[in-house]
Amino acid sequence: MASLGEISAGIAHEIRNPLAAIKGASQILQERIEGDDVCVELIDRVVREVDKSNNLLNEFFKFARPTKP
Repeated sequence: MASLGEISAGIAHEIRNPLAAIKGASQILQERIEGDDVCVELIDRVVREVDKSNNLLNEFFKFARPTKP
């Protein structure tokens, strides 16, 4: 079971790092493109989807985490 936890932690790390980069870049773009409603909406969508993906990961790892006997 310990190896399953290690694999899960590795997967979480490999997924969350790119998501953090995507969200960070999107937030910088949000600050720089004021006035372009189409781009603002698209970037808002990217940020929402990143947040949704992070929440999904959190729920999955709560479910996958071994329970104490």
